[in-house]
Amino acid sequence: MKSLPRSILLFFMTLTCLTALGASPDDLFSKANEAYMDGAYQQAIDHYEAILDLEMESAPLNYNLGNAYFQLELTGMARLNYERAKRLDPRNDAILHNIDLLREGIPLEVKALPQPRILQWRDSLTGLQRADGWAWTALFLILALSVSLAMVFYMRSPATKKLFLAIAAFLLIGIIISFYAAGKQYQMAYKNQHAIVMEDNVAARSAPGDNGQELFILMEGIKVEVKTSINNWSEIRLPDGNTGWLPDDAFEVI
Repeated sequence: MKSLPRSILLFFMTLTCLTALGASPDDLFSKANEAYMDGAYQQAIDHYEAILDLEMESAPLNYNLGNAYFQLELTGMARLNYERAKRLDPRNDAILHNIDLLREGIPLEVKALPQPRILQWRDSLTGLQRADGWAWTALFLILALSVSLAMVFYMRSPATKKLFLAIAAFLLIGIIISFYAAGKQYQMAYKNQHAIVMEDNVAARSAPGDNGQELFILMEGIKVEVKTSINNWSEIRLPDGNTGWLPDDAFEVI
């Protein structure tokens, strides 16, 4: 018989251990929160991580884990889990606040280039919901559009027909916007690969390998975009547009 994939084996091994210990994910989450409140941050981290091993990721779980790492001044792990929480709940004020608070304490933090106002509006609009939220919005608008078009055919009054045609036009625009926003959010969350630098004073180089020219220094906790990978090195791009190469063990993908 062929062996089970490693992830499946890990799942069943972890589940067996938790069952033997009489600990459910809810129990672990409660114990982790209690440990955090008691100042036992490493113990809280262990409990939170045990839940993640069961592939039960959630925004509150990653947020709390980020807080525990933050208390231990592990900037990279704290930023990593805050960003993972943000991916699951992009409009959560507490998550956004803690990311901003953490960024303020990172030396040499790189700021994004100013965007045109129209792009700021676009990002604000598409960021109102996750990709699945926009998909449900599009589905609802499609149903409403179907009803409006049906009313156009069934109504006899020209004025009423024009009214429902106008409504249908607005709904169509909403559908287009919803599909665009869903695609944009999906791309940001899953297609554009971002990562967090996990070491201090990491040199970004002009080419993959230690022989490349040193371009700039990155600090732990800085967020980068991963463009391409070659021989355990990856080309990264900073929010200000600068690019360089980092060894793969210097960062962790969000």
